[in-house]
Amino acid sequence: FKVVTKEGQTSVGVTGIGLESSVELVQQDLKMAGDVTLTRVEVPGVGSIEGLTSPFTYAAGQLAFPKISGKFHKGELAGKASIDFDKTQDLPLEISMEGRGVDVDLLLKAFGNSGDQLTGSLNADGTFTIPLTRPRELTGGGSFALEKGQAKLLE
Repeated sequence: FKVVTKEGQTSVGVTGIGLESSVELVQQDLKMAGDVTLTRVEVPGVGSIEGLTSPFTYAAGQLAFPKISGKFHKGELAGKASIDFDKTQDLPLEISMEGRGVDVDLLLKAFGNSGDQLTGSLNADGTFTIPLTRPRELTGGGSFALEKGQAKLLE
């Protein structure tokens, strides 16, 4: 499936969804818990995350993914995320992630760079809020470090 912006542009594409869950409904109070696996999550202009997995819970309008893991440009991703469905104006997605060993050359090529100007492994962490109704208006920040890197000067 794809998540499409109001302008009709794909903001995220997902391939291969696996879901195991339990559902409890007591006096119109819905609670869910389980595990989810996404074979591939494609973010245009950024690249794809492979083998994304996490347990999840849903209760009182809150969907939480407390232990996310996956592969991104030959590196490892780990973190957590949550969505507050009670805030329907924005549908804020809160993400705290870290990446280790991400191939910088592959990442830059995904952003449209010709490649080979910067090589090495990227380690990064960050916390972001993305309003799902306006995904390009993300806020947040973090840090990154380049290991075993090399930069080529442009001529």
